[in-house]
Amino acid sequence: MTEQIQHGLALFNEGQYQEAFVIFMDAAKQGDADAQCYISFMYEEGKGVRKNETKSREFLLKSVKKCDSETHLIIGRIYYYGEHVDQDKKQAFNWFLDSANKGNPDAQYNIGEMYYRGECVDENDDEAFKWFMKSAEQGDEQSQYYIGLMYYNGEYVNKDTKAAFKWFMKSAEQD
Repeated sequence: MTEQIQHGLALFNEGQYQEAFVIFMDAAKQGDADAQCYISFMYEEGKGVRKNETKSREFLLKSVKKCDSETHLIIGRIYYYGEHVDQDKKQAFNWFLDSANKGNPDAQYNIGEMYYRGECVDENDDEAFKWFMKSAEQGDEQSQYYIGLMYYNGEYVNKDTKAAFKWFMKSAEQD
């Protein structure tokens, strides 16, 4: 993520939406995919600019394949927590899934947790385990803990206290 985008995000987080929009638009015109993602989001939500779903889709289509996973994760968190927008966990799930499919361990954890808790998707231990494992294998301590918990409780996998201990230790070693 470039310094220009980081500056735009800082302005956005301070509620200076119009200033952030100008910075993102400048970068978007230069082909910056992350900026295009943020412009799409701002048009969709009417932040710093008049709401315009057509322009939102236009910028999203330009950027979606090129955006890095961190940008998708950030937009997912904005929707998940309702920061500066109405909370929308289904939208959050979709953005997290895009990021997770690009290999982002934080997004993979979020997808795993949403399946584990049945948050805006049907509870599904199989999917939860799959996403936690992808994240855990990249060193995510929260996912490692959940893998340990699932082995300990026999959720989706056979109960296995040795495997549970191994994953709990991996998680604890992260601190």
